[in-house]
Amino acid sequence: MNEDIRALLIRTGGWLSAADRAVYERLVREWAEAVRAGDRTTAPAVAAAV
Repeated sequence: MNEDIRALLIRTGGWLSAADRAVYERLVREWAEAVRAGDRTTAPAVAAAV
């Protein structure tokens, strides 16, 4: 998940189209669910990518 978010932001140079934004928002929701479920290993990498 972190790799997907990071790759999306790198590929787009930080400028998200509507379609890219939808993907980004889905990935962030999945990440947040994982964090709430106790998978803390994903949190630092995503925070660094955003």
